[in-house]
Amino acid sequence: MTEATAPAAAPVPASPAAVPAAREAPPAPVRRIHVVLARDGAALHVVEYGDPRAPVTVVLAHGWTLTHGSWTAAARALVEEAGESVRVVTYDQRGHGRSSSGLARPFSVDQLAEDLLDVLDATAPSGPVVLGGHSMGGMTIMALAAAHPELFGERVAGALLVGTSGGDLVPVAPPFPLRDRVRGRAGLRLFAFGERRPAAFARGRRLLPGPQTKAHVRAVKQSLFGPDAEEAVVRSCAWMVHNTSVEALCGFFPALAAHDKSGQLAALSSVPVRIVVGGLDKLTPVGHSKRLAAELPHAELRVESGCGHMVLTERPESVTTPLRELCRAAAGPSPVPAG
Repeated sequence: MTEATAPAAAPVPASPAAVPAAREAPPAPVRRIHVVLARDGAALHVVEYGDPRAPVTVVLAHGWTLTHGSWTAAARALVEEAGESVRVVTYDQRGHGRSSSGLARPFSVDQLAEDLLDVLDATAPSGPVVLGGHSMGGMTIMALAAAHPELFGERVAGALLVGTSGGDLVPVAPPFPLRDRVRGRAGLRLFAFGERRPAAFARGRRLLPGPQTKAHVRAVKQSLFGPDAEEAVVRSCAWMVHNTSVEALCGFFPALAAHDKSGQLAALSSVPVRIVVGGLDKLTPVGHSKRLAAELPHAELRVESGCGHMVLTERPESVTTPLRELCRAAAGPSPVPAG
């Protein structure tokens, strides 16, 4: 395990004289939107960036109560820098964003792994692929590695795991402290009620302050971000969480609680792995990433100081840098010029 702690970088304002007045912002990467049908009929909303002929494809999976939009800044940065050499695929996990929920019940992380495989088959049937997953998306990659180890080393050439966990995310039994067990059981009861009585749960949810209020934004920042996160980034996250359906909000919580892939990640040992976590992450604390790194001793662990669970939007370079490294490794050695 290689571990590095990243200090919070202080922004340095550019001197007006250093920026040519005629310089224009680079054009946004070409974006294509389509639907991938999962095996149970779920319609998965997919957004692609970059040249479809690019030799390396990056596929990014988002977290619980979020959408593909949580990866937008990273996707655009990768394509803008890499030009024609990297293509990026993002998608909404089932029940989130513009993707439908499908027929499979109960929701499970293993089902999300099959969805990821369907996205891979539809969007990247050939060529090396780098996978990136945040929170539930990282768990999706782990479930794919456990269920389909043959993909790793052949088709999947690298993986980035961001703010995620291999198991025990919701502690409900010893040896966890009593306080943590009480909180975990309370969460399971709350979301179980939401599954049984979605209309009542939705009515209670509407009584809470919405993302247009300062109180809501402040609560989201305290839960998911570090103290220096920009308000626009926090608000974007708040709206994603607010717009998540009761079905997905309540249905996926027990799926995350049941997720346990410890001891089943041998396939990830065959590819380069980067692990990134915010030093102030409250949802998937640093200890979860350290346990992953202990199971994958070849992985590089990077702890981003001052960041919370939404490290990928709070400090986008924390994920674009390792993704660039993984893409370069996936592309293989550059040819040596003749002569």
